[in-house]
Amino acid sequence: MFNQAAFGEKLKSHRKLKNLTQEEVAEKIGVSGQAVSKWEKGECLPDCYNLKMLGQVYAVSVDALLDTEEVETVDKLTGIYNKRHFMQYASVLIEKARRNQESCHLLFFDLDNFKKINDDYGHDAGDKVLIEVCERVKSRIRPCDLFARFGGEEFAVFMLADDDGANKAAERLRLSICGSEFDCGSVSLSVTTSIGVSKIIDFGVDKAIANTMEKALANADSAMYAAKKDGRNRVNYFEQ
Repeated sequence: MFNQAAFGEKLKSHRKLKNLTQEEVAEKIGVSGQAVSKWEKGECLPDCYNLKMLGQVYAVSVDALLDTEEVETVDKLTGIYNKRHFMQYASVLIEKARRNQESCHLLFFDLDNFKKINDDYGHDAGDKVLIEVCERVKSRIRPCDLFARFGGEEFAVFMLADDDGANKAAERLRLSICGSEFDCGSVSLSVTTSIGVSKIIDFGVDKAIANTMEKALANADSAMYAAKKDGRNRVNYFEQ
């Protein structure tokens, strides 16, 4: 049977990702704006609005109607890109940098002692911190920068920038996170981050982009752990 509540959640995620109004989505899938509104509220509709039926009419699946493959590139909790999309799109950006001989960097970071937040205050508090971290980071990076959650409390930013620009960007991100406490309802938490910065090199055409990216990730990860060993809440640049 068609699960309207589950579909409503999928519909809402798709609409927010695409920055569409309910009316625009309604026109796309062939229903009324009122139907979209009710679905997103978890309300049931008559069988005449059953999208399984609509899918048969259009000879496509419900997933195809909503282009849900694109939704799967986004982390469900934070709304930013996931690791899979980051790795795919970063390859495109590296190829562009190769052609234009531009310098690009990878920033890799996680939240210091994040497990303690989950253990002491619960996963709801931890989730609120992750969401707010993403909002703070998004406000400090450029639209052209690529930002993703790699899993847990680990994040990455890909940017076209020289050494100085990348280091300054990393410091801005660090300060945006540790600069003020996180409101988690019944408690306010201080959160810090350790950031590793690595230049993405080997732009020769004989170099595999996938290997280039994996090497940059390993370098940035190494720099991040060096920052933690040095006391956390700091930026460390990987020396090639």
